[in-house]
Amino acid sequence: DVTFVKMDCEGAELEILGGVRNWRNVTRLVFEYSFTKQPSMAVFHATLATLRTHFTSIRLPAGAAKDWAGLETWPWHTDALVFCRRD
Repeated sequence: DVTFVKMDCEGAELEILGGVRNWRNVTRLVFEYSFTKQPSMAVFHATLATLRTHFTSIRLPAGAAKDWAGLETWPWHTDALVFCRRD
C-alpha cells in the first residue's frame, strides 16, 4: 500500500489532485501548489477544502493565514508547499 505521496509536477498538481477520489491508504501528502499556474486564491481554498475531507491536518508555510488573508489572486512569483496528514 502507498502511504506517503510527494508531488512536484510542474503545475499539474491540481489536475492530479482532482482525479483522485480516495486517499484512504495515504497518511501523508506533500505537494507544491503552483500559484504561478493557478493564481486564484478561491481555487486554492477550494482545493484545501477538498483535501480536508481526507486529511486531519493541513499545514501551510509559516505566516500563511496572516499574510494571505484577503488576497483574491496570488501576487508573488512563487509556489507554496502544502503538507497534509491523517492520523
